Amino acid sequence: MRKWERIIPARDREVYRLGGYGRRQAYGKRPALLLVDITHAFTGSRSMPVNEAVREFPSSCGAWAWKTLPAVKRLLDRSRHSGVPVIYTTGDPSFADTGVRTTKAIRDFSGCALDPHGFLELIAPRKDELILRKAMASAFFGTPLATYLRRRGVDSIILGGATTSGCVRATAVDGHSHGFPVFPVEECCFDRSRFSHLTNLFEINTRYGTVISLAQALRWLARY
Repeated sequence: MRKWERIIPARDREVYRLGGYGRRQAYGKRPALLLVDITHAFTGSRSMPVNEAVREFPSSCGAWAWKTLPAVKRLLDRSRHSGVPVIYTTGDPSFADTGVRTTKAIRDFSGCALDPHGFLELIAPRKDELILRKAMASAFFGTPLATYLRRRGVDSIILGGATTSGCVRATAVDGHSHGFPVFPVEECCFDRSRFSHLTNLFEINTRYGTVISLAQALRWLARY
């Protein structure tokens, strides 16, 4: 049993099973890697307990993010080697003055030493990789992502990023709505709350996508 299944009561898991939820999707033939908001705003500058990390960046996930980064790097390297499209998302600060935010939380990044919308060098995008700036949680909302994927012939999305309960889930829901099978990679998603992380992996897997392990994602990408 996966970690994210263990926190759901057995009775609830049975109800989902009887309702036909949790069907596993087939891997696509032309996947893309989508990394959602793995930026300074969610990682901070270094690994710290989350209650300390939020003093540096109010939205930081602290040590949970840094435990995930080596897996993200492996997934990114394999994707690049396989030649599949790699897409990043980050926030769009131009919307801040209008009151448009990804959540109802109001966060002040003015005192942060690093650009909250910038990327850590370890997993930074290359010049030939697409960076989408978004104002809302989903990578699809108000962006050309669906059009870009279809123009590239992409038929499925390998998904990682932050937060599992927020932008990752919203992206998985919209990806499904746009007709793309979505495959979040368990070790490559993170959240400031471990409970929220695990619960939302369960919910995404039962309703909108298929959660896979890093090992499964690497084997899939090794075909290309």
